[in-house]
Amino acid sequence: MKNQWPLEKEKTGFDPLGEYDRLMGEKCREASAWRFRTLLTMVANIILLVITGVSLTTNKTVPVFIMENELGELTYLGKYSKDYAAGKVTEKMIQAHIRQFITNMFTIPTDSEVLRNNIMFCYAALTKDSASKFTRFQKEDNPFDNFGMRVRRVQIESILALSDSSYQVDFWVTETLPDGGSEKVLKKRSVLTTTLMQPSEDDTNFNPAGIYITNFDVTNL
Repeated sequence: MKNQWPLEKEKTGFDPLGEYDRLMGEKCREASAWRFRTLLTMVANIILLVITGVSLTTNKTVPVFIMENELGELTYLGKYSKDYAAGKVTEKMIQAHIRQFITNMFTIPTDSEVLRNNIMFCYAALTKDSASKFTRFQKEDNPFDNFGMRVRRVQIESILALSDSSYQVDFWVTETLPDGGSEKVLKKRSVLTTTLMQPSEDDTNFNPAGIYITNFDVTNL
């Protein structure tokens, strides 16, 4: 009978049931391998998420205090601590903060991002009233208007403590054109009053110790 499957597979060279079993076996093995790879990928992603979460909660940047002298050398003053009552904010930190405030207030760099950060530092160091005064001061001598037209550098000559909270700063301001020509040098004096307060969340990046300037005046010498 021509429509009957051969009884002996040697005569045809093809075993349909055997081939079906082979194909199904391959599909099962492929499905198992796919499920294993999927499971492995899910486990790897979960581990990565856990590691990322731990990193975000533990590896946070710790602010430090540095002081720059007239030669541009930096002195490490210690890590920031929120324990104000224990006297963690030292006199050296306060004077370094004042030094940086005066420097940032008058400097006109060649990089606009540096200028922006300088101004942000100044506002983070001021109270509401002194910030308003600083804004008026900046309008009279807007560093953004002068940016690209002149370069201004600041050299601190001395910082004198007048009381527990007031300081006198004498400094030099050197102003040149971008090509280095037409130099102008002025000597100035600033008297500042400071206080320590818990910094706001917006101020912590630039003023983590909460050293605030409540008032300031600047005169030419």
